[in-house]
Amino acid sequence: MVVKDTHILDGRVLVHIRGRSPERFLGLCAYHGFIIKNISCCDKECICTMYAEDFLRCRTFARKARVQVHIQKKLGLPFILLRFRRRPGWITGMLFFLVILAGGSHFLWEVELTGGMFHTKDQIMQLLIQEGLHAGIPMDQISSQNLEEDIRIQYPDISWASVEKDGAWLRIRLKENTSYEESLPESEEPVISYEETAAENEKEHTSLEKGYDLVAESDGVIESIVTRQGVPMVKAGDIVKKGTILVSGIVPLLDDSQQTVGAHFCQADADILARVILPYHWETDMYEEKRRFHSLQGIGFSLTILGHRTALSLGSFQSDDIWTVSSDLPLFSSFHLPVRLDLSMSYHPCFIQRRYSKKEMQSLCQKEWEKYSDNLQIMGVQILEKDVKINYGSFCLEMDGTVTVITPFGKQIPSTDPAKEKENQEEV
Repeated sequence: MVVKDTHILDGRVLVHIRGRSPERFLGLCAYHGFIIKNISCCDKECICTMYAEDFLRCRTFARKARVQVHIQKKLGLPFILLRFRRRPGWITGMLFFLVILAGGSHFLWEVELTGGMFHTKDQIMQLLIQEGLHAGIPMDQISSQNLEEDIRIQYPDISWASVEKDGAWLRIRLKENTSYEESLPESEEPVISYEETAAENEKEHTSLEKGYDLVAESDGVIESIVTRQGVPMVKAGDIVKKGTILVSGIVPLLDDSQQTVGAHFCQADADILARVILPYHWETDMYEEKRRFHSLQGIGFSLTILGHRTALSLGSFQSDDIWTVSSDLPLFSSFHLPVRLDLSMSYHPCFIQRRYSKKEMQSLCQKEWEKYSDNLQIMGVQILEKDVKINYGSFCLEMDGTVTVITPFGKQIPSTDPAKEKENQEEV
């Protein structure tokens, strides 16, 4: 039987076959059920892999085929263990490590917090310490349900909390209620005075006697207008100037003879779309200032084991430019050793100015235009045409031009009664 599978747990030998008829030797071995792997032949020599127990029984076949079989390499776990049979310290250390690993997986070594925007991991760790939870505590002494209730009681703005034990990790997931507001006690409820009530009533009464118009905030061409409330003063296709009344908030009251006998004030409301030309301008420096680390001022190491920290520093750490890397010792995804190594380096900074290349300038302009157009789309503005040019100056990169858009149009201002305005002009 000739196969190509290999297994590290099996004791195998890599043999070199040389002689008169290596093919006959391999045929005899296969006929008697020997497992031969990874065969490679060249002229009258072959190299293959077979089990150690089969190698001890193949001498008869080697004599019949008149070949010589020599071991080139021993493979597999049994031979690896035989190498250490005279080194009991290795076996003892490995077993001791496995015992520590199995025992340490039943204790808490790390806490993971997800979903917290307003509550940091330090706050949750302070709560865990108050509850008597710390690194090294047995996982059996941790009650996930009680801890979830304590978190919700301590922080009422947390609407949902989940505590899950995963190996040597305690994974805490939070969901915060951003619209939470603490309710005031009954004795502290705000009291509305009589003066405030009277002021609100007067304001409401005044608003009923005064209307609001929709006026154009810039020059443009009306594309469409749908009036909900008020009197439309323009129609689709009209060219309007800034300040033109689009929808009036003064609705005239007519009698049977179609004579104006009064007016009704309201808040003009309409959906108006207009074609408007917007000016566009953007500029930025043509030089990029990058921060570089010039020289190493100091280096520090810290080792934290079971919450106890030991630090060693060399050099000066007075500079604000400090680069820090932290790393723990993970064995598996849910089991980390209670050991953390921190490396800190302090550098003296320097600043380097570099002029953008033309390709980078075009990329900057493209990104800025995409950002501008995305903001217009969010506001419900449709871009029809753009006439923007890029100007490459000596020190400044500019984009100037105009953008033709269709945009929601009109803003509210207090209405002016024509009759009262006429009376005021006559008095003057």
